Amino acid sequence: MTREQALAELTRLCDVYERKPSDLRPHQLREWLQALQDLPYERGRAAVTHLVRTWTSNRFPTPGALTRAADEVSVEGRANALAYYTGPQRSYQEHMARARAALEWQDRLVEMSDEEYHEYLTRLMRRKQIRREAV
Repeated sequence: MTREQALAELTRLCDVYERKPSDLRPHQLREWLQALQDLPYERGRAAVTHLVRTWTSNRFPTPGALTRAADEVSVEGRANALAYYTGPQRSYQEHMARARAALEWQDRLVEMSDEEYHEYLTRLMRRKQIRREAV
């Protein structure tokens, strides 16, 4: 990752905590940029996204947390479409069960009345707003 890309990813992480990279102490900024520059761009971006989604502390994460996040989203050694898949590995039966459940859910959506569908969308928007406020 280039220095500019690293700074952009650090800025993206800082935005979640309503900070700016310039708010970090010089040694913190240097360590963060070095940790990001040590990663390939795709892996670094995925690690920052994973960190944003999973970091539970109110304190700003450390570069070590980024390294752990990068290890968790590692895609090395996976072929083709699985190369960027970061979800859990599932068996064929689990995939089929999830596909069946998705089709059943789609059928329920199609069968909903306009009022039920509107209520469903309203609930989704509320949940989305709550998540935004939590982050």
